[in-house]
Amino acid sequence: MPYFTPKNKYFHEIIDKNLNVKNTKGEIPYEDAVLDFSNSETVKWYQEKLAGLLKMSVGAIKVDFGEAAPLEGIYASGRGGWYEHNLYLLRYNKAVAEITKQITGDNII
Repeated sequence: MPYFTPKNKYFHEIIDKNLNVKNTKGEIPYEDAVLDFSNSETVKWYQEKLAGLLKMSVGAIKVDFGEAAPLEGIYASGRGGWYEHNLYLLRYNKAVAEITKQITGDNII
């Protein structure tokens, strides 16, 4: 799930490393930190986290909840949420599929 609540152990790391979608004020648009998959550093960070699970023999990652990408968000691509909203799901799924293929040899999500 690409949304991290303030109670999640990665929440502050995501904010500190600028891996999240921001609003026009440079803050998180929701209470949760939403991963910004238009940022290559975010993709790399998330894939590293998933790689650990896949190396422990997790067979597949269920990509879910990408439909709530903030419409009022400003993304690393420089574009707003109306542009990025539908791309969000594609980028999220691609990030998961690529790391799964790299670690397991299977392109499955």
